[in-house]
Amino acid sequence: MGKRRKREQQFTSNVTFAIFTFAQDLINSAFVLLQCAFNERKNQETGIPGGHYSIHAPSSIVLICTAFDQWLNQSALTLDVRYEGLRTIAAKHDTIIKYKKFGEIISGNPFNISDDLQMAWDVRNEIVHWLPRKAAEGSNWPEWLSELQDRGLVLSSRVPSGDDLTDLATKLHSYSLARWVWKTLAIAGDELLAQFADEDEIERNTIDWSVEGLHLYQQLPE
Repeated sequence: MGKRRKREQQFTSNVTFAIFTFAQDLINSAFVLLQCAFNERKNQETGIPGGHYSIHAPSSIVLICTAFDQWLNQSALTLDVRYEGLRTIAAKHDTIIKYKKFGEIISGNPFNISDDLQMAWDVRNEIVHWLPRKAAEGSNWPEWLSELQDRGLVLSSRVPSGDDLTDLATKLHSYSLARWVWKTLAIAGDELLAQFADEDEIERNTIDWSVEGLHLYQQLPE
C-alpha cells in the first residue's frame, strides 16, 4: 500500500480524530506575506502596471490556498457524522472538486463553483507546479491570463508593437493578484457556509472559524 493510500485509509477510518489544525496558522502566515507584498508596493517609486511587483505575493497565494484546503479537510472530519461521506471526499479529491461536493452534500442541492474560484486555483497550480513558459509564444499562455490582465491583476510590460514580453512568473508576482485570490477564497468560504440549512446552525458554527480569517485581506487596500 502506498503512503498516500495509507493516509487516506487512516483519515477515513472511524478512529481518526484531531483537534488541532494548521489552517489558522497558515492563514496568519499568509497574511504576513500579503502585508509584505503591500509594503513592497508602497515602497516602489514607479509602479509597474497591473498590480506592482512583489516577491512575497506568490508565497501568500500558495499559503492561503493551502489553508483553504486544510480547512475543508478539518471540516470533513468535524461534520462527517452529520453529513456522511465528507471524509472520503476530502481524502480522494482535489480541492475544487472537494469544495463543490461539500456544498452539494451539505445543501442537498446542486452547488456550482465560480469562475473566479477556478481561476484562483489555476493560479495556485501554476505557481506550485511551475513549468516555465516561453514569453515570446502567445499560444503558450494559460487561458485564464487574458481575463486577469483585463482586470489589472497581473503585471504587464508593453512594447510599441503591443505585444507583451513579460514572462509569466513575473506577471504572477503581483500584490493585486494575491489580494484577489484571498478575496475569492473568502467569498467561497462564505458561500459554503450559506449552504447549511437553518436547523443545522450548530454544524455550521463548528466550521466557520477559519472563514473569518480569510477576510483578513480587507485590512489592506486594493
